[in-house]
Amino acid sequence: MRKCGLVSLHNYYWSTVGEITGSRSTGANNLVINANAWNSVVTDAGGPGWISHVFGLLDSPNEWFRRNDTLYLWTPASDNPAGHLIEAKHRTLGLDLRGKQYVTVKGLRFLATSATLADARGCIIDGCNFKYVSHSDVFDWYETGSGYYSSPWDPTTGYAGVYISGSGNIFKNGSVAVSARSGIILAGRNNTVTNNHIHDCNYTVAYQSGILINKRYMSDNNDALALTISHNTIALCGRGNVHIAFASNPSIPEDRTKIMYNDFGPAAFTTLETGSLACQGSQGVEVAYNWFHGTAGLTSGDIVMEYDFGARHYIVHHNVFWQGKTIVQGYKTGFHWTFDWNDTGSSASTANAGGAMCFNNTVVDSSDVAHRDWDLFWPGYKKNNIMVMSDTSFWKFTDAINRNYTLRDGSPAIDKGEIIPGWVESYKGKAPDLGAYESGESRWVAGANWKESQWQYPPLSVNSATQLSLASVSQMPTIIFHGTLVSISAGNQSVSWKLINAAGQISKAGKTISGKSTAICLSSIRPGLYILQIRGTNMWAAQKSLIRMQ
Repeated sequence: MRKCGLVSLHNYYWSTVGEITGSRSTGANNLVINANAWNSVVTDAGGPGWISHVFGLLDSPNEWFRRNDTLYLWTPASDNPAGHLIEAKHRTLGLDLRGKQYVTVKGLRFLATSATLADARGCIIDGCNFKYVSHSDVFDWYETGSGYYSSPWDPTTGYAGVYISGSGNIFKNGSVAVSARSGIILAGRNNTVTNNHIHDCNYTVAYQSGILINKRYMSDNNDALALTISHNTIALCGRGNVHIAFASNPSIPEDRTKIMYNDFGPAAFTTLETGSLACQGSQGVEVAYNWFHGTAGLTSGDIVMEYDFGARHYIVHHNVFWQGKTIVQGYKTGFHWTFDWNDTGSSASTANAGGAMCFNNTVVDSSDVAHRDWDLFWPGYKKNNIMVMSDTSFWKFTDAINRNYTLRDGSPAIDKGEIIPGWVESYKGKAPDLGAYESGESRWVAGANWKESQWQYPPLSVNSATQLSLASVSQMPTIIFHGTLVSISAGNQSVSWKLINAAGQISKAGKTISGKSTAICLSSIRPGLYILQIRGTNMWAAQKSLIRMQ
């Protein structure tokens, strides 16, 4: 047990965590803290942060403190905790598909746990929602420093986020929210993350993100290739929304990783040295048809995209940027690194010459006068981009106020672009248009195509006999039963029902005749998690969790 707690600081690079050894007051609202560094990241930089693991800070509702085997809890209503359902994280993994092949998991919710698909093949996670994936307040240097890609750090257990490697795996139509480290860690080959909501990740501000692409420890150069991140809505991460770290250099175009049709919202709340898309030592990535709309941190520098540690051969096209200061910035304030650091092809003036390519992007500077300093510091190939400093009226966008940057008739961007062999060859009119949208074509849209809804948790509590009609069963949330009786009303059709325990065994079963009701006595059933399955002529409802408490 720590005697004096921890102090966590978010500074210029990432986080510093120290174990408090003492403190003293030097005046009103001024406290000097002495601490030993927990990790070796940055030990001499200050910044905003917090103090934790101190019993004296338990002073208001919604707070708790654990000392040895005792949990101290201040409930939201300041009432007796004995009258509440109190749960704690019990396991790191809620889903373990390590080495599995062709398994599909669909429509499940995972609370305070994670998943791993390490070395899996052809597995699909569809419509699953993960919340409170990982939590910790300390981390090792290898999880956050420049050398962690070749370290003994092992994220395959899921402790740092949902982990996916192997090949041909798909994570789609779901969500990953609230994680101390990454939301999803992606490696392997031909794996896909698509149509998800990913947010509030990396609140420890380690060198991680909403989605982290990072080749496996001790892997060869055939790892972290041909990955796809598409149609996701990603926002509110401590550092970048997506971080591509030391991905291998593809030798053929088919191995190129693609970042496409994503909606990148505010991020980088607590650090300067990053971007909404952070590209570190990675090569040959295609970034296209994305929306980037700024970072939100008070000290973030509003960097939209950052390239570092030799990132090169990137192909960035048909993206829309707004509300950010710079598209490319190095890690020092006011210093703009070249996009292709040490890339011999970076000065190429023709397409597909081996260097960076930046074309057909629409870049709209911030409406904040203090932020009107767009700089496209790009030494490689660049064509057909629209760069707007502040006044959008000149370009005749369809609806700039609502961020619709398609072109109206008469826009000076129409037919003013150039053909780019292999990339921009199909167009309307006499020539390609400038910017991310071609006039006369449908407007492409980035982000997930569904809206995330709030979970009902803790579940609904029922204290007496309950009627479950067919209409309500199909939409019934998880219910905690304190009573001893559940009544099923069959409505206008006869139904059969089963009460199945967590081991898949039938605890009770029966039939209910049309227009009648059946009572299920729960007093003889052991407390636990159950699935009520109801089947009729024209309906079927299942996966409705019942938790009975004594």
